[in-house]
Amino acid sequence: MIYDITPVNNYTGNNSTTIFEFDFYIDNEEQLKVTLFDKENIQHTLQNGVDYSINEIKNKNGSYITFPINSSNYNILSENEKISLELTLPISQETQYNNSSLLNLEALEYSFDYLTRLIQILSRKLELTIKVSEFSDQTPEELFNQLNSSALLVTNIASDINEKYNELKDISQNIDDNYEKFNQIDVNTSAITSIQNNLENKLDKNLTNITSTTKELIGSYSFPSSKFDNLTVDENGATYTAPADGWYCFRILNGGLALINQTKNIQSELQSSAGSHITTYLPVTKGDTVSLDYFGTVDFFKFIYAKGANND
Repeated sequence: MIYDITPVNNYTGNNSTTIFEFDFYIDNEEQLKVTLFDKENIQHTLQNGVDYSINEIKNKNGSYITFPINSSNYNILSENEKISLELTLPISQETQYNNSSLLNLEALEYSFDYLTRLIQILSRKLELTIKVSEFSDQTPEELFNQLNSSALLVTNIASDINEKYNELKDISQNIDDNYEKFNQIDVNTSAITSIQNNLENKLDKNLTNITSTTKELIGSYSFPSSKFDNLTVDENGATYTAPADGWYCFRILNGGLALINQTKNIQSELQSSAGSHITTYLPVTKGDTVSLDYFGTVDFFKFIYAKGANND
């Protein structure tokens, strides 16, 4: 009698176990197929007496194998490896029944048991196959190819996602590395705005933003031009009105004078002894009133024009 059992036992390694049981009946060692699935899930068919040993044969309750043995090139099963113990039988019926008044029930039962075990193996294989419904337009092979194509597509998409993820990760890391610099943007923007506001009140290098008032002010500090007027001297004193920005220039040989800018209350005085020359300059702006008190010998008296807005 053969009980309803699955003709395969699968195990995952733990870096220590070397005993692996199987709970199905085998007549000989060829009826046990042992397969190793390595870390890359690549299959390796193991050999009895080389890679493993079988403890017992023809036990209705099964037995166990020892793996690896000393002659094996494989190591103890690790956590990422698996081993499968599978019943395998040739698809044949080798028991012959002869006409006899005496029926050998043991031989008959054995042949039925053999067929039952074959059916169990086929049932297990069917469980591991791809199935389609009765009304499907696809064959199992077409369904497998479709699933394989979909799996390949998903793998490619997953690869693209991982690539984009790494790019985003690099961008995120760059943001983290430059976080303080990013925080300075508002501060620097505010500082730049303040500088721009200050520059609006500054003089351009080409003086294009100069005002008329500023031009007049600059003109008041201009250098003397080559233009001048010779003036006459009234020994009794006189009053003059400045025709433009400039200077009154007076030189005497002896004697003295007081040249006064009445408008700005500026006074220039000279006192010269005989045989010496003394010169004085009195700055004025256009329209200033200047008075002269004089005595002595005059060398020259001039009004020198300044370079500036009021003299253009």
